[in-house]
Amino acid sequence: MDKQKSGQQKVNELFRSAVGRAVVATVAQQDDYMKRVRENGGARTTLRPEGIIILGQYRSHATVARALGLPVPGPGDSVSVRLSPADSAGPGVAEIRGRFWKIAKPGDPVVSVPELPYS
Repeated sequence: MDKQKSGQQKVNELFRSAVGRAVVATVAQQDDYMKRVRENGGARTTLRPEGIIILGQYRSHATVARALGLPVPGPGDSVSVRLSPADSAGPGVAEIRGRFWKIAKPGDPVVSVPELPYS
């Protein structure tokens, strides 16, 4: 990675590559490294327009992870994935804020995804 990039830019790149907490802590190099992941200016906010969601330890996130067939993040962990709209419910499809989503394939267009609920 370019040494000129900010800590936030580096963390965003990591989640584009689907990495976990230990790597984020190392790259962010700050006490509250998880702030780089959160909404409100963190990676979740920045990557949503690219179709990337970051799932955390919340129950609603676990539901989405299970529906998509992804690992369910444990306490303090995160899982990132790029999504694409799905036509209907079914295996490998999660409902987020009233719309159906599936894991994006390389050729799928980039579509902004909604903010995940935190419950």
